Amino acid sequence: MRLAVITMKQCQLLRELRPRSYLAFGSCGAAREMIEHIVEDQRGRMEKLRVGCRDCVLAQLLQGSYVVGQPVLLPGGLIRFVAVYTNATRRIISRNKSRLVSVEVVDARSLLLTPRQRAVLGMLGGSETITGIASRLGVSRAAAGKLVRRALQKIAVLYAAEPKPVRR
Repeated sequence: MRLAVITMKQCQLLRELRPRSYLAFGSCGAAREMIEHIVEDQRGRMEKLRVGCRDCVLAQLLQGSYVVGQPVLLPGGLIRFVAVYTNATRRIISRNKSRLVSVEVVDARSLLLTPRQRAVLGMLGGSETITGIASRLGVSRAAAGKLVRRALQKIAVLYAAEPKPVRR
Protein backbone atom coordinates (compact mmCIF):
# COMPACT_ATOMS: atom_id res chain seq x y z
CA MET A 1 0.00 0.00 0.00
CA ARG A 2 1.20 3.51 -0.77
CA LEU A 3 0.58 6.58 1.35
CA ALA A 4 0.71 10.28 0.52
CA VAL A 5 2.29 12.54 3.14
CA ILE A 6 0.54 15.84 2.38
CA THR A 7 1.53 19.26 3.68
CA MET A 8 -1.01 22.00 3.04
CA LYS A 9 -1.75 25.57 4.01
CA GLN A 10 -4.39 26.16 6.68
CA CYS A 11 -7.69 27.59 5.51
CA GLN A 12 -8.48 31.20 6.43
CA LEU A 13 -10.96 30.27 9.18
CA LEU A 14 -8.52 27.90 10.86
CA ARG A 15 -5.68 30.41 10.54
CA GLU A 16 -7.79 33.04 12.33
CA LEU A 17 -8.06 30.76 15.39
CA ARG A 18 -4.24 30.63 15.54
CA PRO A 19 -4.27 27.12 17.02
CA ARG A 20 -1.44 25.94 19.22
CA SER A 21 -2.08 22.26 18.41
CA TYR A 22 -4.41 20.16 16.32
CA LEU A 23 -6.40 17.66 18.37
CA ALA A 24 -8.88 15.94 16.05
CA PHE A 25 -11.03 16.23 12.96
CA GLY A 26 -14.11 14.58 11.57
CA SER A 27 -16.73 14.88 8.90
CA CYS A 28 -20.25 15.87 9.83
CA GLY A 29 -23.50 16.95 8.26
CA ALA A 30 -26.12 14.88 6.46
CA ALA A 31 -23.94 14.20 3.42
CA ARG A 32 -20.64 14.53 5.30
CA GLU A 33 -20.15 17.82 3.47
CA MET A 34 -18.80 19.59 6.53
CA ILE A 35 -15.59 19.09 8.45
CA GLU A 36 -15.07 19.73 12.15
CA HIS A 37 -11.60 20.78 13.30
CA ILE A 38 -10.90 20.46 17.02
CA VAL A 39 -7.88 22.49 18.04
CA GLU A 40 -6.24 23.91 21.15
CA ASP A 41 -6.08 27.70 21.04
CA GLN A 42 -3.27 29.90 22.35
CA ARG A 43 -4.84 30.00 25.85
CA GLY A 44 -5.04 26.21 26.08
CA ARG A 45 -8.79 25.97 25.48
CA MET A 46 -10.35 23.45 23.14
CA GLU A 47 -12.06 25.05 20.15
CA LYS A 48 -14.33 23.41 17.59
CA LEU A 49 -14.48 24.84 14.10
CA ARG A 50 -17.23 23.38 11.94
CA VAL A 51 -16.97 24.49 8.32
CA GLY A 52 -18.57 23.48 5.06
CA CYS A 53 -15.54 24.38 3.03
CA ARG A 54 -15.39 22.97 -0.49
CA ASP A 55 -11.83 24.22 -0.72
CA CYS A 56 -10.62 22.12 2.22
CA VAL A 57 -8.36 19.38 0.86
CA LEU A 58 -8.74 17.43 4.10
CA ALA A 59 -12.55 17.46 3.73
CA GLN A 60 -12.28 16.29 0.12
CA LEU A 61 -9.97 13.46 1.11
CA LEU A 62 -12.31 12.40 3.90
CA GLN A 63 -15.09 12.00 1.35
CA GLY A 64 -13.03 10.31 -1.38
CA SER A 65 -10.22 8.43 0.36
CA TYR A 66 -8.86 7.41 3.76
CA VAL A 67 -6.95 9.75 6.06
CA VAL A 68 -4.55 7.90 8.34
CA GLY A 69 -3.96 9.23 11.86
CA GLN A 70 -4.37 12.82 12.98
CA PRO A 71 -3.19 15.93 11.15
CA VAL A 72 -0.24 17.71 12.72
CA LEU A 73 0.23 21.49 12.90
CA LEU A 74 3.60 22.64 11.63
CA PRO A 75 5.29 26.02 12.04
CA GLY A 76 4.28 28.64 9.50
CA GLY A 77 0.57 27.81 9.42
CA LEU A 78 0.90 24.42 7.74
CA ILE A 79 -0.88 21.13 8.36
CA ARG A 80 0.63 17.71 7.61
CA PHE A 81 -1.40 14.52 7.34
CA VAL A 82 -1.21 11.13 5.69
CA ALA A 83 -3.78 9.71 3.26
CA VAL A 84 -3.97 6.38 1.48
CA TYR A 85 -2.73 7.03 -2.07
CA THR A 86 -5.59 5.91 -4.32
CA ASN A 87 -6.83 7.16 -7.69
CA ALA A 88 -9.29 9.42 -5.83
CA THR A 89 -6.42 10.84 -3.75
CA ARG A 90 -4.37 11.46 -6.89
CA ARG A 91 -7.30 13.38 -8.50
CA ILE A 92 -7.87 15.49 -5.37
CA ILE A 93 -4.17 16.33 -5.21
CA SER A 94 -4.04 17.34 -8.87
CA ARG A 95 -7.13 19.60 -8.49
CA ASN A 96 -5.71 21.35 -5.39
CA LYS A 97 -2.03 21.87 -6.24
CA SER A 98 -2.17 25.59 -5.40
CA ARG A 99 -3.23 24.84 -1.79
CA LEU A 100 -0.63 22.14 -1.21
CA VAL A 101 2.91 22.83 -0.13
CA SER A 102 4.22 19.30 -0.69
CA VAL A 103 3.09 15.76 -1.43
CA GLU A 104 5.41 12.84 -0.81
CA VAL A 105 4.25 9.39 -1.89
CA VAL A 106 5.82 6.67 0.24
CA ASP A 107 5.45 2.95 0.71
CA ALA A 108 3.47 2.23 3.89
CA ARG A 109 6.13 -0.20 5.07
CA SER A 110 8.71 2.59 5.06
CA LEU A 111 6.75 4.41 7.78
CA LEU A 112 6.13 1.44 10.05
CA LEU A 113 8.51 0.99 12.92
CA THR A 114 9.87 -2.50 13.39
CA PRO A 115 9.45 -4.06 16.85
CA ARG A 116 13.16 -3.50 17.46
CA GLN A 117 12.92 0.18 16.45
CA ARG A 118 9.94 0.62 18.80
CA ALA A 119 11.92 -0.98 21.63
CA VAL A 120 14.93 1.26 20.96
CA LEU A 121 12.76 4.40 20.97
CA GLY A 122 11.23 3.22 24.23
CA MET A 123 14.70 2.88 25.72
CA LEU A 124 15.67 6.29 24.38
CA GLY A 125 12.49 7.78 25.89
CA GLY A 126 13.47 6.19 29.20
CA SER A 127 16.66 8.31 29.22
CA GLU A 128 18.89 5.48 28.00
CA THR A 129 22.02 6.54 26.11
CA ILE A 130 23.13 5.10 22.77
CA THR A 131 25.92 3.27 24.59
CA GLY A 132 23.41 1.83 27.07
CA ILE A 133 21.09 0.77 24.25
CA ALA A 134 24.00 -0.90 22.45
CA SER A 135 24.99 -2.90 25.52
CA ARG A 136 21.38 -3.95 26.23
CA LEU A 137 20.92 -5.13 22.64
CA GLY A 138 24.38 -6.69 22.38
CA VAL A 139 25.34 -4.66 19.32
CA SER A 140 27.97 -2.05 18.56
CA ARG A 141 27.42 1.59 19.43
CA ALA A 142 27.36 2.43 15.69
CA ALA A 143 24.65 -0.18 15.03
CA ALA A 144 22.53 1.17 17.90
CA GLY A 145 22.97 4.71 16.60
CA LYS A 146 21.91 3.63 13.12
CA LEU A 147 18.83 1.89 14.52
CA VAL A 148 17.81 5.00 16.46
CA ARG A 149 18.46 7.27 13.47
CA ARG A 150 16.33 5.17 11.09
CA ALA A 151 13.44 5.05 13.57
CA LEU A 152 13.58 8.81 14.10
CA GLN A 153 13.70 9.42 10.33
CA LYS A 154 10.49 7.42 9.90
CA ILE A 155 8.80 9.51 12.56
CA ALA A 156 10.16 12.71 10.99
CA VAL A 157 8.38 11.91 7.72
CA LEU A 158 5.09 12.31 9.58
CA TYR A 159 5.87 15.09 12.05
CA ALA A 160 8.85 17.20 11.03
CA ALA A 161 8.68 20.30 8.88
CA GLU A 162 11.63 19.21 6.72
CA PRO A 163 11.76 15.39 6.68
CA LYS A 164 14.78 13.55 5.40
CA PRO A 165 14.12 10.58 3.10
CA VAL A 166 13.96 7.20 4.75
CA ARG A 167 16.64 4.88 3.36
CA ARG A 168 16.29 1.13 3.51
